[in-house]
Amino acid sequence: MRAAGAQAAGWRPLTTPPASVPLDAPFTVKPDLWYFLPVQLESSAGLGAVALPKPTRGSGEFIALLGTHGFVELPPGPADYAAGHVAPQHRW
Repeated sequence: MRAAGAQAAGWRPLTTPPASVPLDAPFTVKPDLWYFLPVQLESSAGLGAVALPKPTRGSGEFIALLGTHGFVELPPGPADYAAGHVAPQHRW
């Protein structure tokens, strides 16, 4: 039933995976949860687009999302991700 409703509404399943983009700066994930890191996309000579981390202080801090272009997915921590780590990127 759910799939029929989505199809009737004109929704289509994603057929291509999200783009990947390298981080422009290191970032540490502390919780043992998937982390959705807001990023600002910038151009870098030779690399194309890079993701500049713009972390928030919590899930309710929507004002911090101003100026961001989307988010990258980082696997559960604790983990340190170096600049240049390539992650799936989703645009707003």
